[in-house]
Amino acid sequence: MLTFRSSSCLVALLLCLLDSSGALFLPPRQYYTRHVVSKTTTSNLISRREKRRSSTILAAADERKPWEVLRFISQSSKFVTLPPLPFAASPVKRKMGAGEIIWEAGSSNNFFNFAPLDDVVMGGASSSNVDNNTGIWTGKVTEANNGGFVGVRSTPFQGGSLSLDMTECKGIEIRFRQGNGKRFKFVVRDSTDFNGICWTTSFDAKANGSVRIP
Repeated sequence: MLTFRSSSCLVALLLCLLDSSGALFLPPRQYYTRHVVSKTTTSNLISRREKRRSSTILAAADERKPWEVLRFISQSSKFVTLPPLPFAASPVKRKMGAGEIIWEAGSSNNFFNFAPLDDVVMGGASSSNVDNNTGIWTGKVTEANNGGFVGVRSTPFQGGSLSLDMTECKGIEIRFRQGNGKRFKFVVRDSTDFNGICWTTSFDAKANGSVRIP
C-alpha cells in the first residue's frame, strides 16, 4: 500500500519495478570450504555456471509471444488527454502545502488514480494490475519479446482539469505498508507530455517503511 505526500513539482508519477535477477554469481558453500579445489578449477566451474545462466537469460529474452495490441491501447490511452479547445478554460491550479497527501489508497480525495503501464507499450509481454482501493500492485515480469519491466503511472489529474503548484514543497514522501524489499524506479514530471522531460531515482521498498525523494 502506498501513500504519497507533497513534494517538488509533480504532474505525473511512474513507479517501475526493476528486474533484480542478481548479476553477481556466488558458488555453493562447499567450494569455499574444500581446500583441495584449485583456483583454476573453481574459476572453470564458475565460468561454466555463468555460461549456463547467461544461456537461460538469452533464452528468456529470445522467447517470442504475440503482441497484445489491445492491451497496449487500453493501457496507453489512460494517460492521454485531448488537446484543449480554443475556448476551453485553463486547468485549475491548486497550491500544495508541506505534508499534504497527494494520493492515498481508498481515499475519495485523491487527485488521480494509478494505472499500469507495462512493457507491452514497447512490444513486451510483462503485465501488472494495481488496485487503487487497497494500494496493492501485483504483476509478472518476463523478458519475452525483449521486455522485462512493469510499471504504474498516475492518470491525468482530475481528467486534465487540475494542476498542482508545489513550489513550497521540497520532496515527495512515499509510505509502504507491505514493501517487499525490491528495488523500484521513481519518475516525476512537471508537464503533461506523455514522454516529456522527467527526473528519476530508485529506492528499495521496505515493509512499514517510508522513503523521501530527494
